Amino acid sequence: MSDEKVPKKMQAVYDEIVALTDAVCETHLSEEYAQLSRKVAAALSRKRPSPLAQGRPKTWACGIVYALGQVNFLFDKSQTPCLGAQELATLF
Repeated sequence: MSDEKVPKKMQAVYDEIVALTDAVCETHLSEEYAQLSRKVAAALSRKRPSPLAQGRPKTWACGIVYALGQVNFLFDKSQTPCLGAQELATLF
């Protein structure tokens, strides 16, 4: 799916999370959000122990995009793209 380095034991979880973030980002946000989401998911998969090993992939995918959105003013109606937090959560 991407060129990010991911440990083999975390690859399946990473792929599942990235499939979710890619789908939402490509449909409702931008390719830049998709790329940033992949980078964050890869970085989290490399942590020891990886927090991605716990919890649900949908929750991680939403959390990653939410965090990126928060620092990039995604919830500000004067910005483009713009999604509300509840709307973003519903997409996942």
